[in-house]
Amino acid sequence: MTNGSSEADDLAAEAADDLARTHALLDAEDKGKGEGSGEGEGEGEGAGTGEGEGEGADPGDVGDLGTGEGEGAGEGEGEGEGKEGEEEGETEEEKTAREAKEEEESLEGELESEFRAEGEPPLLREINKKFPKILKEIKPLRGVLFRENAYSQVFVDPQEATQAAQSLDDYREFERELMGGSTEKVLSAIKSTNADGFKRFVSTVLPVLQTLDAGLYSEVATPVVAAMLQRVAQTGKATGNKNLENSAKHIAGLIWPNLKGEVPETPRAPVVDEAAVARDKAQDEREQTFELRVRKDFVGGVKGMSEKLLRKRVDKGLDPNDALSPFLKASVVDKTIRDVQELMDEDTRFNRAMDNLFDKARRGGYSNEFKTRMIGTFLGRATQLIGPIRKRYLRQALGKSDGGKKPPMRRQVGEGAGTKGGAEVDASKIDFSLSSDMDILSGKATRKKR
Repeated sequence: MTNGSSEADDLAAEAADDLARTHALLDAEDKGKGEGSGEGEGEGEGAGTGEGEGEGADPGDVGDLGTGEGEGAGEGEGEGEGKEGEEEGETEEEKTAREAKEEEESLEGELESEFRAEGEPPLLREINKKFPKILKEIKPLRGVLFRENAYSQVFVDPQEATQAAQSLDDYREFERELMGGSTEKVLSAIKSTNADGFKRFVSTVLPVLQTLDAGLYSEVATPVVAAMLQRVAQTGKATGNKNLENSAKHIAGLIWPNLKGEVPETPRAPVVDEAAVARDKAQDEREQTFELRVRKDFVGGVKGMSEKLLRKRVDKGLDPNDALSPFLKASVVDKTIRDVQELMDEDTRFNRAMDNLFDKARRGGYSNEFKTRMIGTFLGRATQLIGPIRKRYLRQALGKSDGGKKPPMRRQVGEGAGTKGGAEVDASKIDFSLSSDMDILSGKATRKKR
């Protein structure tokens, strides 16, 4: 077994231990929920975890992606006082960890209850029987099983789900157009898709409107009738046909008695209340300003918490043996996050899912429910990408290629005195107090004295 594989195995084992401790704490929290001291003092450690191996990753991949730990408020009667005391004395790092823990616990609980409503998956029972420890070691697997069970009750296969998502996008676009008072795009789409269906659709509009709202039907039909009678009256007058001209007046008298038989030149527009219009405009502007502020806070909250949790997941368990200097460790984390975000930016399916969630959040008043769901969707996708990417940069930082061999280096005569002809150096044998980052990267690291 190569050094790279053993180090990756050590990292994975460390992550698994963290998972087990985290799950035990969460289980204890669930059992003792609602119990707290009278003063409201209490500590709770929690962690959000996710598996980080993507497709094609080997068993040695650095898989699991870390936890966020922090001080939590005591639960029970004294919750308020305990939480207030903790928040006053906590550092910025502790506050971030506590917020991350609360956010992940809320997200996990909401998603779990949402999928449990669909019933327990049969596969879950089978896995519990044959592999009783696997759900504790890979906690996200439980959510995956519940999610798959819920989806399979609605869709036959992924293709059908994709088509449904596209249809939903089209429907929401139509909804926005119709609710905004514009029908041109909707009618154009119907006509271009099915001309016969378009004819059937428009032929039912006025009859249905008359049934549902006679007053509105009359208001809509008035311009059509007035234009027709105008043409009849004008034709009678132009041709000297008094009967035709008078017939238009008689019909107009029946429709508009207050006009005394005169055909209106144009449909009468309602009297505009300028003061009311000004009030409505001002109200709309206030609502738009408020909506923009709420949306900005919502987006900022989602982005900020997602980035914090992503960084924690990449950083956790990265270097349990302290083989990397702070600079190299930070470099691995930053490069991993950069690559993960680039891949997610190019993922059209993921971005469509986020757009749909944001649209739901907008219609739902930007509630915390959708905030946690968006964070969960972001972290869920990121978790699938982190493992292989982090492993690649970790190998590079340790001076190893993906194939287990050190990449060739260009050296000048006289260089490389610290190592033998480009041979690999075990990170545990490097004396970091005497070696700079550049020494390590260039293969000139000083070894520890035996």
